[in-house]
Amino acid sequence: MQIFKTHQQDQAKQALLASVLSLVLCVCLPGPAKALELEEKLPAIAPPSLNLSQPDNRTKTSPLSDSKNGDVEVAPLEPIKPPELLTPTEVYNKGALAHHQKDYQSALKHWIRASEMGVLGATWRIAHMYRLGLGTAVDHSKAYTYFNQVAEKHKFNAQRNRYTPLTIDALVWVGTYYRKGLAALKIKPDTEKALKIFRYTASHGQHPVAQYHLGDMYVTGNGVKANGPRGMRWLNLAAKKNYAPSQAALGELFWQGKAVEANKARAMTYFFLAIQSGRTSEKDKFGERLNMLK
Repeated sequence: MQIFKTHQQDQAKQALLASVLSLVLCVCLPGPAKALELEEKLPAIAPPSLNLSQPDNRTKTSPLSDSKNGDVEVAPLEPIKPPELLTPTEVYNKGALAHHQKDYQSALKHWIRASEMGVLGATWRIAHMYRLGLGTAVDHSKAYTYFNQVAEKHKFNAQRNRYTPLTIDALVWVGTYYRKGLAALKIKPDTEKALKIFRYTASHGQHPVAQYHLGDMYVTGNGVKANGPRGMRWLNLAAKKNYAPSQAALGELFWQGKAVEANKARAMTYFFLAIQSGRTSEKDKFGERLNMLK
């Protein structure tokens, strides 16, 4: 009898425990409708694509791109201007770049075009190209013609401007052609006109080539009464500016003792300076003269 009661009590406890557990599950877990509602709120996760047969044509996003949609931002290329649309300055600069790269033929071509467009600096450079034979054969007739075009732009007794150094230089080289003459253009030597140009450009322009020629004319009495001390002064001014022909001329004067007391050591020094300062062709000439004096 006692056993039977105990069994009934156990069954009652189990029933009570089952009721409590059912109540807890009902409170804590959502029903089917609630679970569906929560599932709809979760972000969908797409499975990774493993399609290897088709190329990925999606736009790749640059790590430097500020675009939010992933498009790559590419800086547009500047259109290349055809030659006929280039400005005079652009044409001149193309010549300067070619000259820097030692493509003298291209430089001359661009500068001739720039000169035709009115760029004075291009005209001045063309003159030197023909004088030195850069990108073309040496042609002193063309050099004189271009130098004269620039020299005509010089404004005497006017305030200096950015073109003054060019016009002064052109005047100097026109003066050298007047001093020597130019048979191809039927220009006879005119030392009087050359002397006027050199006096002006040596004093007002402080041009070493003019100072050299003026000094040489005074030392030799070419077109002017000889004056050794004055000639030496002008030659010294040009030599201090590392103008090689002037340094070599001083070397000769000190070696020969002409217009100055002979000084073999100073003569050798001036020839060494001339070799260092001169162009390639000048270096060879001065070097040969130095070897003869040793």
